[in-house]
Amino acid sequence: MAPTATAPVLAPAVSIDRSPTSLPEPISTPSPAVSSTSSTSSEASFSSSSGSDSLRQPSSSSPSTTTSSSSSLPPSSNPTPSRPQLPTPSLPHASIPPSPFSKRASADSSSFTTTSTTASLTTATSTAASTANLQYNTKHLGLRLAADAVSGFTAASIVAPLIAIIDRSIMENASGANTLAGSLRSSFATLFRHPQQILLGKPFALICLLYGGTYFTANAVDTAASTAHNRPASHVTAGAAKFAASSATNIGVCIYKDQVFVRMFGPPGVVPRPVPLPSYLLFALRDCMTIFASFNIPPRLGPFLNEKFGLGDCSGATKNAFLKAVSGQTMAQFAAPALTQFLSTPVHLLGLDLYNRAWQASGQAGTAGNPATWADRFAAVRKNWLVSSVARIGRIVPAFGVGGVVNMKMRKSFMTRLE
Repeated sequence: MAPTATAPVLAPAVSIDRSPTSLPEPISTPSPAVSSTSSTSSEASFSSSSGSDSLRQPSSSSPSTTTSSSSSLPPSSNPTPSRPQLPTPSLPHASIPPSPFSKRASADSSSFTTTSTTASLTTATSTAASTANLQYNTKHLGLRLAADAVSGFTAASIVAPLIAIIDRSIMENASGANTLAGSLRSSFATLFRHPQQILLGKPFALICLLYGGTYFTANAVDTAASTAHNRPASHVTAGAAKFAASSATNIGVCIYKDQVFVRMFGPPGVVPRPVPLPSYLLFALRDCMTIFASFNIPPRLGPFLNEKFGLGDCSGATKNAFLKAVSGQTMAQFAAPALTQFLSTPVHLLGLDLYNRAWQASGQAGTAGNPATWADRFAAVRKNWLVSSVARIGRIVPAFGVGGVVNMKMRKSFMTRLE
């Protein structure tokens, strides 16, 4: 049996009021620059939901009735709906390039740090070096200075009698008071017969003061150098400081000694008078030449002589016993001052002549009261040059040869014990 066809049941037509007043209010999205309050958002959201309900329900009530009924609900029975979440557009990740200023600042800071570290290290190193350089060799300093004085004045007292005799003979020969040979014979006879007249006389004391002070000054300069530079006590220098100090002491005492000698052994029958300034200058030049040859040349010439002639060779290569026993510095200590006298003696004689013949007649054609000419003075120097040079070599070899070697050996022995 065929099923009975059921006619569709049609629901009664519902008339929807499409008047503009019944349409829901559009939702107005606030501008990003204007921030909406929570109440405005809630009212917009509630109006939207009310408009949706009016589309589903018959228009049995007017929009005003719907709005009023909705708004008349108590807050507790119908809570305020939440704000709809709008989709947030996703923006691509922005890559910001690094700023060059940060790198420069980093580089500058690292450079400053490196510079500061380097400066700190340099300062520390220099401080350590200066601290190391400030170390002094002050061990037995008082005893070392005493050894310098004992060595110098002992060497001077050994050679002083002979030097005093030779100086007197040269002065008397230059002034015409006696010949060189006659003065030497007279003085040596006095030394052997009456030694107290020589050893207690004024010439002997002046020679001891002259060479004792010169030796002690040279020794003290060596001690000061070894103390300041932290060297051994037996260290010996050969620089400008030693030459300047020794020359100053020698010239100062020697000028006083010469003016005393020239008055004691000057021309007979002439009243002693002041020594002229040119004579002082010539005596100073003479002493500078002798001091340089006695204290500065031997330490430099000695190693050359050792290497050239095998002096002081203890290795067995040199068979000559004399060459083994004598060192190059000892030979230079004798040779350098002696050979220098051939140059310094004319200077010495000219200084003496400026004192001796200042108011004497110059030659046969001269008259009394007229000074000697330079030609007369150079002729006198040339006449007495050779014999006076030999005499001064005999004087200098004891003074700076024997005396210098004695002073050097004694000082080295004392300092070696004090090291």
